[in-house]
Amino acid sequence: KVLLAVFLLAPSPSWALEIDTSQVVLPSTANALPGTWVPIQFGTVFSSPPVVIATPGPSAGGQPFTIRIRNVTTLGFEAQIVEPQGPNQPEHLAVDMTYLAIEEGTHGLPDGSLIIAGITPVVQQQFAPNHNQQSEWLPIGFGVDFLNPPVILSQVQTIINETGVDIPRDWSTPFLTVAVDNITAHGFDIALERSEVVPGNVAVPEDVGWIAISPNANGMLTDVNGNPVLWESLSVPPGNSPMGKDDGCKSANLSAPFQAVTPAVASLNSRQGQDGGWISLCTLTTEEISFCVNEDWFAD
Repeated sequence: KVLLAVFLLAPSPSWALEIDTSQVVLPSTANALPGTWVPIQFGTVFSSPPVVIATPGPSAGGQPFTIRIRNVTTLGFEAQIVEPQGPNQPEHLAVDMTYLAIEEGTHGLPDGSLIIAGITPVVQQQFAPNHNQQSEWLPIGFGVDFLNPPVILSQVQTIINETGVDIPRDWSTPFLTVAVDNITAHGFDIALERSEVVPGNVAVPEDVGWIAISPNANGMLTDVNGNPVLWESLSVPPGNSPMGKDDGCKSANLSAPFQAVTPAVASLNSRQGQDGGWISLCTLTTEEISFCVNEDWFAD
């Protein structure tokens, strides 16, 4: 099984394939007004609303958190730092967020690699045992087979079931990330990850964006200005030791010859711990990326 999917792309506007990536600072929520969301503008105008993946970079804040997005349009989206209910009130320091936006569909890259991007309504959920609920998966087929099982990036695109109207000054309820498992060359299983955070319900489906990419590949693309753009996809197999945030960060080497530190997006690609979790990046250099699995503190 693959534990982690990582995709790195030097920030650039789109080329023939409609795609955009950039790093944005989400400000500290300590003094944010209730209900505040941060508007993000794409570096290009898409023909239709794209799939957006947002990953937080290394953060000085110690409390569990993730990034939720909403209102994805052809011009941009809104993002915010959110925290699950726990022993402390929700308050977080500024976070460097990297986003990747790509048009839906099946796309071939010059080196023969394949990217498939889609948005799927998902109501199925994966629960930790303390919920006393039955977990379910939603199988998704690619429609076109990969040569090998790809890596999957995933992100909830909507906040339809959210009742924490005052986030980021309120806990996100229900607290949702994405669980992925059983990836093959033909498809994968997906669900809304509830972890151990009990409050809240998913009454209607949330739109979940996903991007499948040929694994362990890298290459050069040309942007609309004729400049070369370097990219890399990386799959990381699971190890034999725990990977929670308290267990320390694990690292993986990069293969592409990046000349500068390139922002990365990442997602978990298996669900091996019964309590769930989501990926957090620890450090990133031109040669290495380190990461850990973040978990809520609700039942601690």
